[in-house]
Amino acid sequence: MKESKGLIVLVSQYRFPEGDAGSVRFYNFALSLQRLGYKILVVGLGEVTDGEQEFQGVSYLSLRTPNRYGSYLFYTWRLKKVLTRLKKGRGNIEAIVCGFTMIDVLLFLKSYCRRHGIKLIKDVVEWYSPQQFKRGKMSYAYQMKDIENRVLVAPPVRVIAISRYLERYFISRGCVTGRIPIYFDVAKLPLRVGADDGILRLVYAGSPGKKDYLCLMLEGLLLLTSSQRVQVRFTIVGVSESQIQMMLPLAKYKVLQPILDIKGRVSHAEVLNVLCHADFSVLLRDAEARYAQAGFPTKVIESLGVGLPVICNYSSDLADFLVDQENAMIVESLSTEAFAETLTRALSLTQIEKEKMSVKARRCAESRFNIDSYDESWRMVLS
Repeated sequence: MKESKGLIVLVSQYRFPEGDAGSVRFYNFALSLQRLGYKILVVGLGEVTDGEQEFQGVSYLSLRTPNRYGSYLFYTWRLKKVLTRLKKGRGNIEAIVCGFTMIDVLLFLKSYCRRHGIKLIKDVVEWYSPQQFKRGKMSYAYQMKDIENRVLVAPPVRVIAISRYLERYFISRGCVTGRIPIYFDVAKLPLRVGADDGILRLVYAGSPGKKDYLCLMLEGLLLLTSSQRVQVRFTIVGVSESQIQMMLPLAKYKVLQPILDIKGRVSHAEVLNVLCHADFSVLLRDAEARYAQAGFPTKVIESLGVGLPVICNYSSDLADFLVDQENAMIVESLSTEAFAETLTRALSLTQIEKEKMSVKARRCAESRFNIDSYDESWRMVLS
């Protein structure tokens, strides 16, 4: 640990420390900033707690109240009290890193940081596409994110962009911008344990919504021959059996049912355990959609981190580091036929070939998505 440089507060409405993907991102941000010599406090909306807590070496404070509506309605007021107390008790706040918040919170932080000479850094991780919502561009969530990215995130606000798409956009707006995708302390992640039993074990872990084409993957499995399908086990985490049944006609679901292992929502530790006992994770997204270009799939990097290669198509910045038949199997197009063809190629791999891909997946995570991989980006944004 280097000599402390000052206090950085990471503010969001994530369910920190382990309630969602944003919390995982902020936890790893905190680890990086501590390594760079800063004092850290994470402020979020995790479980109701009494005062500051500590999670695996990171101090955090939850502003959640027993009244769920009060947690959001009075968040800004309680956050102001926290910041005032920090300034009095711990001295100058050097920077505030803002993750997902409601717009009123972001407006408050812009005003507060301007008045007190504090650097405000916005972590921008998404930009929605109309097709993600039933009401398209008229959706409230779509419009709020559009206002945030097009209007509110502007100089002097600094930006951490999760993708090259967002990096280019905010640089064009004149913001000091660093690109920092998903990363982990890879040494703390468990390692994949392969099983040489002739079964191709696939896993999807996430909440597909209108982003991940889980239905297309299921339809692709139906294109395999019956002799190929019996060699596949597809574990689905984060989605219920009833949700899967709604994606397919009953007759098709019954064909796939014997090879499906539907786990629903589980803890993050259980997700890692499932990943460690698979051969590939799977992901398909519409590479042309803005949400896919602007975002960056956490599940892919976590998969690589445990040494699990990925079956996916190229979206976001994945082409920068995923190589077909080295650390991934690339699906050439967003179609059931292309997915089935890639599964056929995966079924032909020997256990030795799968183990080699596993080693290369882990090495990719260690070199490109590790806890120290983006130190220079942090230094640039904080300077």
